[in-house]
Amino acid sequence: MATNYKQPGKVLTLTAPYARSSGEGALVESIFGVALNDVLIAVETEFATTGVWTLAKTSAQAWAVGDEIYWDDGNKRCDNVPTVGALIGSATAVAANPSSTGEVKLNGTAVFSTPGLGLTAAELSVLDGAGPGGTPVASKAQIADANQNIGAVKATSVSIGATGAEVSITATPAEIDLLAGAGPGGTPVASKAQIADANQNIGAVKATSVSIGATGAEVALTATPAELNGLASAATGLGSSNSYVNTDVGVKTLLAAHATKDRGALVVVTIDEAFADGGGAQPTVKIGEADTDDKVIGTAAFAAAVVGLVAGDQLVFGFTNLSTKAIIATLVAAGGAGTGGFSVLVLALPNT
Repeated sequence: MATNYKQPGKVLTLTAPYARSSGEGALVESIFGVALNDVLIAVETEFATTGVWTLAKTSAQAWAVGDEIYWDDGNKRCDNVPTVGALIGSATAVAANPSSTGEVKLNGTAVFSTPGLGLTAAELSVLDGAGPGGTPVASKAQIADANQNIGAVKATSVSIGATGAEVSITATPAEIDLLAGAGPGGTPVASKAQIADANQNIGAVKATSVSIGATGAEVALTATPAELNGLASAATGLGSSNSYVNTDVGVKTLLAAHATKDRGALVVVTIDEAFADGGGAQPTVKIGEADTDDKVIGTAAFAAAVVGLVAGDQLVFGFTNLSTKAIIATLVAAGGAGTGGFSVLVLALPNT
């Protein structure tokens, strides 16, 4: 037969947390009992932990049979409101409003000792059947997993921010979905938000119209794609820019010929390195068109004797470029320590 059994536990000798008269209740840590004797604070006496007792109650309160009864430790009385304190038992008789006492069957179990932590059966039931961490269950408490993730949830609204300073997200689910599957920076994806790369480039995109200008003052481009492509074509519109150094040699095509139309041409030359013999022979340059290679610039234009022609200076020339004739540069490389280098920009538009 077991020898470690002590007693039924219906009556316990406890140290009173405050002075009590015989028949008054007290909460001793997590044990609620009714004093069986008058007792002073911090003095031991016997407390009954079970049975039905007539105890002090909140007067302005009606009780029904079966109401859960809680201990209001601050006012040293019973109450049927869960937030006042610990659950100690159930009402066994109707109590009127007003009335100073009510009958309570003590539950005889350990109770919450901190006021406001009393839970109703309905409140406890939300834990019953709650899913494992990260698996939400309808109408149950949501439990986070080891990574503080509660899984997929549904909400009528979402706010994010520091406590008390949350900001509501006003974007609709459809708008937020535009971010899902968006390409990495600079890689457009159909029907998704376009993300710029580190250079603020969003890659090749398609548009029904394009406007350029300051915010609120944009101007729509009315040129057709074909017209814009024509400007980029070496054969029909604006040409290109090129740079040459003192070792370059031969005939260089600056802009291909237009097959049928004369063009008004503008040639802008920027000196990158001053032309000088330097103990050798400086390179020579002529710019013109096929069959007239110095129509724009002869070799003398870059001679070292030209006053003030140093790196950074620009020369601007205009001429009529005849149809079927390419705009060209004819170069002779420097000899020895000769120096000279330039960049050239050619713009040409058909006259008609």
